[in-house]
Amino acid sequence: MPDFIKHLRSFNRKERFYLLQAALGEDTFSLAPGFRERLENELGLTVPRDAFVAMDYHLDWIALALYLSVTPDPPDRIPKAGSLAEVNKSQMDIDLLVAFNAGATTHIVLIE
Repeated sequence: MPDFIKHLRSFNRKERFYLLQAALGEDTFSLAPGFRERLENELGLTVPRDAFVAMDYHLDWIALALYLSVTPDPPDRIPKAGSLAEVNKSQMDIDLLVAFNAGATTHIVLIE
């Protein structure tokens, strides 16, 4: 699912994410090397440095990103990333989301 992470990125619009990113003076939001190493040990996978990382990520955003990734021509009634009010029907979220591609496999790690 090469477009899955692209869609995850498009829905990532939490103010806290951008505030923390700006406060840390970083252009990206990435895992610290030690945390990435612990995650790799738990998963038995190599987690790339450029893995997509988001916080407080809504579960309905994940569902919609999956849907858009497997639907070549989604109907017009599917909300676009710019209209998140239409997407956020639930406030259920995951504390930390990590997503990355490894070969032909896309991994998504949800940490609560």
